[in-house]
Amino acid sequence: GRSGSRWLVDPRGKGLHFDRRGRYLDAPLDGLAGGERPARIADAALLGDDGIVLLDPGGSSIVKLSDTAARNPVVRLEGPIVEPASLAVDRDGPCFVLEGSGRVRAIAPDGSVLYDGILREGGRPAAGRACVTPDGVLLRADPSAGVVARWKVFRTSSEDEDR
Repeated sequence: GRSGSRWLVDPRGKGLHFDRRGRYLDAPLDGLAGGERPARIADAALLGDDGIVLLDPGGSSIVKLSDTAARNPVVRLEGPIVEPASLAVDRDGPCFVLEGSGRVRAIAPDGSVLYDGILREGGRPAAGRACVTPDGVLLRADPSAGVVARWKVFRTSSEDEDR
């Protein structure tokens, strides 16, 4: 994170949080209620505010954790997550959930769905890491093909033609 926070996340739903000096702060996932706590974590991405976003395919949700005291961590996604592949976070706040089926969902910071559809270019992406560049391009590594797929993403709802 920007302040030097460190997050250690285990795929089995465990998580630890440390300050920039490596001192233990808390285990934020332990404080979540049973239905909010992820049983499995498919991917994680850093937020711009020193927080972290976790992709929970079992609960069809993304879990947001931050350094701030105010936490509203769980956002339920519409429909199940099939073949969870990766998660990316844009600097302006939206999270992008990518599935091996080619489906991508853009989720606003407030939890509303900005986009839910199939990636048109490149067919079915293989499982691989994804990220969003500062100029709004979603990059997805496809290790089986040895390529990086590239899609232009939108910044606001008025830019629908740039999806």
